Amino acid sequence: MFMLAVTVLAALALSSQSAAVLENSLLAGETADTEGSFFGLSVPMNCCETCGNETSKRCSRCYKVRYCRRDCQRKDWARHKSNCGPFEVRESPGKGLGLYAIRDLEIGDLIVQENPILYIEAGGIFRLSRNPEILGEAFQGLDESDRNNIMSLTAARSNNLIRLCGVKVPNDEGFDWETVFKIFCNNCIVANDYRDSALYGTISRINHSCSPNVEWSYVKKSSRSKEVRAFRKIKCGEEILADYIAESGKFAVAKVREALLRLKFGFICRCSLCSSDCTQNDAMRQRLQLLSRIIQKNCRVNPKYAVAAAYEKCQTLQTKFCEDLIHELPMAYLELYETLVWYKIKAPGSKARVSIDGLEKDHEFYREASWKLIQHTQLAHSKVAFLDRIGYLTQVQNQVASGRVQIPHPF
Repeated sequence: MFMLAVTVLAALALSSQSAAVLENSLLAGETADTEGSFFGLSVPMNCCETCGNETSKRCSRCYKVRYCRRDCQRKDWARHKSNCGPFEVRESPGKGLGLYAIRDLEIGDLIVQENPILYIEAGGIFRLSRNPEILGEAFQGLDESDRNNIMSLTAARSNNLIRLCGVKVPNDEGFDWETVFKIFCNNCIVANDYRDSALYGTISRINHSCSPNVEWSYVKKSSRSKEVRAFRKIKCGEEILADYIAESGKFAVAKVREALLRLKFGFICRCSLCSSDCTQNDAMRQRLQLLSRIIQKNCRVNPKYAVAAAYEKCQTLQTKFCEDLIHELPMAYLELYETLVWYKIKAPGSKARVSIDGLEKDHEFYREASWKLIQHTQLAHSKVAFLDRIGYLTQVQNQVASGRVQIPHPF
């Protein structure tokens, strides 16, 4: 009886230690497929998160935890979903914490999808310049875990919201208002078609690079939720990086990017692109800026010039000096298709043939190429933009064909 009691107690201690080791390994972002030990005994760590049974099956999305059957996975989803992703959070040299891939990722792979933990409507940051109390009220309305999560995010070296917008930080003893403002300014992401601003527990930890490998988008049927997907292949152990100035700094040269990042976020970028010789890349970016202006100015007025510029833009984006901008190619193909359609509308008949070496005779080729790349990346905002622009072109073509709209010919 004594030996049985000792055996039972040892088994309970072994089970308790196994659970603790498993919990610690999961929190550390490991896959929990190693073995522990207890008084020199080997302890298998391949246990189902829900029932504790030994299993070789893992969550197919993150590979971090194990489940013996689908029912066990469903039962644990409410707890696991916030940590389910093919990444781990760890120190990034000179940046604080960052996200790193724990397996190879393909183009279009979903990295994380989440709801905001703090959301400011109707103007976001700019609304705070007029009514800063809104942020404090929203912050204090959160539970303790969300507040701690926000306070662990990086604060900018300078508080540009206060300095540039003249925000008067409330004076409340015992509450670090200025740090909250800094954190929000440095980590918030635009939402709801650029009308609002939000903080996300995981997405806001993604660090910046002028040569990013992921892009975030809203989730279909949810303007507040965000998802992050890879738009290029990411190797296991590689840091997951996004472009903080993707819109305001599109095709910007190194000096302009540096000024924008220092102004908005208070840091100097040391990414792989900015740390190298940017001469050729800057030259290509300046050319892309010029081509974009030509397309915008002439697309509907004199589309012949816009077609040539759009074609050159597509060719330029595929050169080795523009590898960091390859994610712009799907919309560049769509832009070329649009200019070809407008040229056909403006110059019907034989004049509609554009003579450019290498240009596909069937302009539908570029529409299909654009859609194929967009489908590959699976970004919701790109899909919506594509369908909206194609829908508008189709509407104009139908109106012209029916004679309801007369388009003047500039030729």
